[in-house]
Amino acid sequence: MAAINAGQLHRAADQLAAALQKDAGNARAHHLDGVVAMMLGRPGDAVTKLSRAIACDPQLAAAHSNLGLARLEAGFGDEALADCRRAVALQPSDPEMVFNLAVVQEGTGQFAEAGRSYRQVLELVPQHAGALLNLATVLHRQGQDSEARQQLQAGLQHYPEEPAFLRNLAHLELGAGSFEAAADAFSRVLKAQPDDLDARAGLAATRRRSGAPHAAIELCTAVDSQRQSADLCRQLGLAYLAVGKLEAAIEAFERGLAKRRRPGDLAAIAVDQRETTLSKLRHDQEQLQWLMQRQLLAPEFADAPGLLAEVLAGLPDHLPAAGVFDLPFGARRRLQAFYNRLLHRASPAKLSGGALNPQLDSRAVEADYHAHAPGMTVLDNFLRPAALSGLRRFCQESTFWFDFRHPNGYLGAYLEEGFYCPLLLQVAEDLRKLMPGVIGKLPLRQMWAYKYDSRLEGIEMHADFAAVNVNFWITRESANLDEDSGGMVVWDKEAPDDWDFEHYNSSADEDQANIRRFLETSGARPVTVPYRENRAVIFNSDLFHKTDRINFAEGYENRRINITMLFGTRQQELE
Repeated sequence: MAAINAGQLHRAADQLAAALQKDAGNARAHHLDGVVAMMLGRPGDAVTKLSRAIACDPQLAAAHSNLGLARLEAGFGDEALADCRRAVALQPSDPEMVFNLAVVQEGTGQFAEAGRSYRQVLELVPQHAGALLNLATVLHRQGQDSEARQQLQAGLQHYPEEPAFLRNLAHLELGAGSFEAAADAFSRVLKAQPDDLDARAGLAATRRRSGAPHAAIELCTAVDSQRQSADLCRQLGLAYLAVGKLEAAIEAFERGLAKRRRPGDLAAIAVDQRETTLSKLRHDQEQLQWLMQRQLLAPEFADAPGLLAEVLAGLPDHLPAAGVFDLPFGARRRLQAFYNRLLHRASPAKLSGGALNPQLDSRAVEADYHAHAPGMTVLDNFLRPAALSGLRRFCQESTFWFDFRHPNGYLGAYLEEGFYCPLLLQVAEDLRKLMPGVIGKLPLRQMWAYKYDSRLEGIEMHADFAAVNVNFWITRESANLDEDSGGMVVWDKEAPDDWDFEHYNSSADEDQANIRRFLETSGARPVTVPYRENRAVIFNSDLFHKTDRINFAEGYENRRINITMLFGTRQQELE
C-alpha cells in the first residue's frame, strides 16, 4: 500500500469535519477523525475525537483501542491500559485489539505482560509481523536474547529478507560479539535498502569491532557528511580513533553530538532519552540546580531542576537506585526537551608551559613503572593546579554524563559524546613526553570519565583493551571521608592472552566469577591505591582492576570523578 502523505491526511480531516457537521452522531466518522489526528502527530486532538466516537457508540471496540494508543502517546499510561482492556473485553478474539494492548503494555514498561499479549496475538495469527517483531524486542528488554533471536528467525521464515527482522537480528548478533552473523544480516538490509543509515552504522560497527577500521571508514564516508546520522558519525569517529586519526575522530563526534544531543529537538528521541535510573535523575537534578545557581543554564531551562525534583518525587518507592526503567510518559513529556542533552559544555584551553606538574621526573617515572612488573606507577600532584581546576570545572559544568547503564549507578562521559577539550588533549600529549618509552607514539584510543553516586559502589573487576591505562582523580580531597579507601585496587597479573574483551571487561556474574578464579589460581596480588586528589595511577591495561570502596560526602561537588585515558592496543602492548 502506498504511503499516505500529510496533504492527503489534511484533506481527509477536512472531509471528515464536513461529514460530521451534517451528522454529529456518526461514531465511525469520529473514529476515523481521531485516527487521522493520530497519524498527523496530534495525540491530544485524537483523544478528544476518539472520546466523541465512544460517546456515540460505547461498543465500538476499535475506538477504545485507538484511544488507548492516543493516550499512550499523550502521556497517560494508566488510562491507555484501561482503554485497551475495554477493547479486548469487547472483541477478545480480534488480534488487533490484543496487539494494541500489548503495545501499550510495552510502552508502559510492563514487558512480561506485553510478551504474554504478543504471544496471544500469535496464537490468533501465527504470521503477525508486528507481534513477532515486538515480542523479540520485549524479550531482549528482559535479557532473554536467545529466545528473542528465535522469534526474529521465525519471522524471517515468514518474511524472508524483511529489513525490520534482519536489522534487529543483526543488532542482537553484534551485541553478542557474533560479528560474521551480524555483518551478514546488516549487509542483507543494505542490499534491500541502500539508504538505511541504521544498518550502515551497524555494519560499520561490526567491521570496526572485528578489526577492519578502514572498511568501517569507507562505509561511513560513502554517505555525505550532512546526511550522516548521529550513529554513523559515532562509528566514523571510533573508526578514525582506531587508525590513530584523533582530529578527524573529534570532528565526526562533534557532528554526531549536534544531531543526537541538541536541546529542545523533539523530532527524534533516542533510547537513552526515554530511559533512566534514580541515580541518573538525582545527579541531573543536582547538576542543573548547581548550574542555575552559577547562571550557566540557559533561561529556557530554568525550570528544569524543579521538574526533575517533581518527577523524582512521583516515582514509586521500590525502584532500585541503579536499575534502568522507562520514564513514565507524563514525565518524559515534561523532561524531553532537556533530559540527557548537551545543555552546557565547558572548554578549558591549553596552558602555556604544559598541563602536567613540571616537577615530575620522566626517567624516575618510567623506571618506577618498569620496576613494578608488568607495569605500574603512582604519581601524586600529577597536574598543575590550573589544569586540575580546569578539568574539575570541565567535568562539573558539562552536561555530557549521558551513560547511566552501570550496575552500581555511576555515570559515564565518553570521547565520542563530547568528553574532549583542548586542556584534556594537552594532558594526553604531555603524557607522551613524560613517558616516551611507555606511551611515546601510542595513539590515544579512548578517553572517559566516571562520576559516582556517594551512596553506591564503583566499577567491578575488569581489564581494558589497550596497552597503557592512565587513571587520575580530580575531586577535592575533603570529599573523601576515608583516607584509606576511595581509590582503586590493581592486581599484578595480566589477563590471559586468549581472553577477549567481552569476557575480561564484563560485569556479568559469570565473567566476574571467572576473573576471580583466574586471580586466585594465578597467585595474583592486589595493590590498593587509596584516593588522593590529583593522583594518577598509570599501569599496563591488561591488569585487572576495580574501584575501591567509596565513602564520599553527599553534595554535587563531592561526587568522586576519575578520568581515564587509554593508549595503544593490546596487540601493541604484547609486541
